[in-house]
Parts: sequence; C-alpha cells; structure tokens
Amino acid sequence: MGADQPPNEVFNIDPVAGKMYVTKPLDREMRSSYHLRAHAVDMNGNQVENPIDLYIYVIDMNDNRPEFRNQVYNGSVDEGSKPGPQEFQI
Repeated sequence: MGADQPPNEVFNIDPVAGKMYVTKPLDREMRSSYHLRAHAVDMNGNQVENPIDLYIYVIDMNDNRPEFRNQVYNGSVDEGSKPGPQEFQI
C-alpha cells in the first residue's frame, strides 16, 4: 500500500540512487502506518538482493486548530507555586 496498491503513488523510489521519496502529505488520521516490500534489481531487471520489509509509521501532528467558546479566559496561579501543571478554575 502506498506504492503499487491503493493509496497509489504515495512513495516513489529513484531507480538510480535508490532513495525513497514521499510524494504527498501523510495524515495519521487517514493511515497510521505503511508496510512496503522492496528489492534491488540490476539494469536488466534481475533481482540482485533479497526483498526487505520497510515499515513506515506516521507520527501524529496537531493539525487541527483549537476551538474556544469564549474570546478571553481569566485565571491565576499563586505566587511561589511549584513549576509544572497547575489546577485552577476558569
């Protein structure tokens, strides 16, 4: 999947250098991983290496904007509070 099976053409390999490229943005919400099987061939198409499995894991990115009900929120933290998460009411 991602090369010669749907979704097609997500990955492309330079036939001379052997470098693999991503051709379009990956979205973890759509697909979290890809499993590709690759092998090296010579100029005549003869296999010269055993196939290898390539596992690609898509890291999640916060690509959704936060939504707030109010324009302004007021809160406070006591002076001298320890660093780290604080609990307070809004």
